Amino acid sequence: MTLNLTIEQYNEIMALPDWTIWNDPANHDCENKNYDHYYLETIYAKTPYGIICLDAGRIVNGASIPYLIQWLIPKSGKYNRCAGFHDVGYEDGGFWIITLDSEGRLIRVFIKLKQQEVDYAYLKLMQGRGVSKWNRNIQYRGLRVGGWYQWNKYRKLNLK
Repeated sequence: MTLNLTIEQYNEIMALPDWTIWNDPANHDCENKNYDHYYLETIYAKTPYGIICLDAGRIVNGASIPYLIQWLIPKSGKYNRCAGFHDVGYEDGGFWIITLDSEGRLIRVFIKLKQQEVDYAYLKLMQGRGVSKWNRNIQYRGLRVGGWYQWNKYRKLNLK
């Protein structure tokens, strides 16, 4: 994937507080006919791991809110972009980080994470986006209880 980030933008993002989405696009998420989300531009977030990215055009399913509680927590909300990062973390087993190589050039490197670390990143990104405490805690607890199923499913797919 091509890096569409300049050194100046990299430095600007690195100066942000952790768990901040840098270029939170003004345009809405796009949805395909299966209600999967994708974005027209790459989204970057500052985390303790570094700058993580959600590539433009990557299909993510967004927040997997069980049907029975969608009256309380809608399937779509302030947490959509956070859920996109979480989906990538689950699918790939970690995050793609933008960093500088020894010659000062921007590169992408992959860091492998545990499920609980990806879930925690989702929680903190939601906090950074201003999702209410009760909402983010319900979603986080739901992931900690039932997320193992999807996490293990992706690990098996990645072995093939």
